[in-house]
Amino acid sequence: MPYLPPISNTVYFVDEGLLCGTKDGVKERTTLWFCAKDSLILPAMLSVHKKYTERFEILMPTVLSAINIQYIINYLDVYPELKRIGMIILDQYISDLHSRELLLRMPAEERFETCYRENPQYFVDSSNNYLASYLRLSHRQFARLKRRFFRSGT
Repeated sequence: MPYLPPISNTVYFVDEGLLCGTKDGVKERTTLWFCAKDSLILPAMLSVHKKYTERFEILMPTVLSAINIQYIINYLDVYPELKRIGMIILDQYISDLHSRELLLRMPAEERFETCYRENPQYFVDSSNNYLASYLRLSHRQFARLKRRFFRSGT
């Protein structure tokens, strides 16, 4: 059963492991993002809509640290360096969103190769279903690309 986090007020840090964010669609579950060790999961990454609720799927043994965002906000004036750290985190989050958008604009084969080159652990620690969904490929198209990619020894 997927974990439904208290999303609107929690920042998570992935100490160990691999997890992804999913939503249940009309016909199938869609993978929206992956987070591996030393990644932050910000409330902006998570969403609750009337049509779906985003959930965490734990793909391998995972340790998460969590902090209530209100706790951070309360200390912004006491510790001004938190504002600078927050800006760095926000900048990284925007950069990650941009990279994701660029990935999805690539042709299917290039999407597959780029994802494998940048995140080979996803191909070891998660199922083809999660990866196909994340790359916005049909299961059949993903299997074909995977077979071709690993046969060529790339």
